[in-house]
Amino acid sequence: MQNKQELNDEKDYVSLRPLQERLLSILAVIHDICRCNNLVYFAAAGTLLGAVRHNGFIPWDDDIDLMMPRKDFDIFSKIAKDVLPDWLYLQSPENTCETFSYPIRIRDKNTTGMFAFEVEKRYPNKGIWVSVFPLDRLDYPQQEKQRRKRIHFLETALWHGQYKGKPLRKADYFAKLLGVFYSKRRGGLTRLQEKLETLCKAKEMTDAPLLGIMTSTGGYSIERLQWNAEWFNETLHMPFENGEISVPIGYDSILTKLYDDYMTPPPKETRNPQTHFYILDLEKPSSYYTEDHERIREYLALHAKKTSGTPRRCRKIK
Repeated sequence: MQNKQELNDEKDYVSLRPLQERLLSILAVIHDICRCNNLVYFAAAGTLLGAVRHNGFIPWDDDIDLMMPRKDFDIFSKIAKDVLPDWLYLQSPENTCETFSYPIRIRDKNTTGMFAFEVEKRYPNKGIWVSVFPLDRLDYPQQEKQRRKRIHFLETALWHGQYKGKPLRKADYFAKLLGVFYSKRRGGLTRLQEKLETLCKAKEMTDAPLLGIMTSTGGYSIERLQWNAEWFNETLHMPFENGEISVPIGYDSILTKLYDDYMTPPPKETRNPQTHFYILDLEKPSSYYTEDHERIREYLALHAKKTSGTPRRCRKIK
């Protein structure tokens, strides 16, 4: 297996460094807010893997994911909009129109980092972001089947209430109809969001043995995103690039459940350093593009030329 230094020295991923450095600036602010307010947060998913295996970013990764126990998450969500510096923006269901479900995002106002479906959204800032997920209490999987089904149903309804598109599964058609129905009623999607949040927090005041991420699972199976609560009983601080990041005491068990043999990197040919953004610009705010769609077309055409005429996935604009 390659050691950390060999992995981090590879030159193929240099194109991601400017983005990663801007994300580190956001992380530093979140870290300081949590430290000053005695809030607990942890690195999540690929960010946790990067901290352990690389002492920083996975070299070909382009985002930062964090997670917080629900109590800390709720406090952070309430205070963030008042304590964040002027160049950052809290995107959350409570703070931003047309935003439902989780995670919340801390976005850099001076940049553009948006998906295709965000072009027409009315919320004001679509810069690059750090995601923060709530960690909720769960019982063992067999006892959580019905709650999981209801959460999936409401999350699917919220998605289709906001965005056009066919359900991925036939079983989701009724959820789509419900989402479209509520989207046409004033405050309808907000009520769906409140129902979803109530479901996620249903076990918060219990001694349920597991903690997990209940929504926006990002392609991970549900089973991989529920962990023994005792793995989060203590916080460790690990080097992360030129700073540090918080990780749970049970990071080894968490990463093993997520990735199995997590210290062995994937084959080099599968390491894709390309970003997943529809538009990425670290020099201009998103308003530069959303106020004039011709600039979006110019951006996409320029990118296609730089990549031998092959645009990034889903790069289309009407």
